[in-house]
Amino acid sequence: MRLSSYLIAGIVTLSALGCSSGTEPGVPFTPTLRYALDGAPGAPEGGSNPPTVTIANGKVTVLGLITAGTPCHELSSKAVSQDSVLEIAIVATEQQGVCIQVIANLAYEAVAELPAGTQRIRVVHVSRADERSVVYDEPVP
Repeated sequence: MRLSSYLIAGIVTLSALGCSSGTEPGVPFTPTLRYALDGAPGAPEGGSNPPTVTIANGKVTVLGLITAGTPCHELSSKAVSQDSVLEIAIVATEQQGVCIQVIANLAYEAVAELPAGTQRIRVVHVSRADERSVVYDEPVP
């Protein structure tokens, strides 16, 4: 059953291998991302929508919750720094195959380097048909 395979998977970690560190303006890079079904063992705790954004030691941590049409979604992340704005996108992609039809909340934690000169942080959720929803857009404290 697909749902149980997502629960067993627990946490999926994606990291930037061979990608830009994000310090070059306009060059996309991949933040580290952990996610799981909200409430599942190993899921990032404290996820919310809108997300919580913290900055420490030159890194931005985004702790959030994204709603998907089924639990059979995978998340990925991408970021770009341009015009003093760091935009982090959390992308939900539905997987092929049979899946239980129930709304699912996916908790995530994304961590990215904070490029020098960043004055604003924007977090965007991207879902089916590339629908973009800005869920956080604030100046750097």
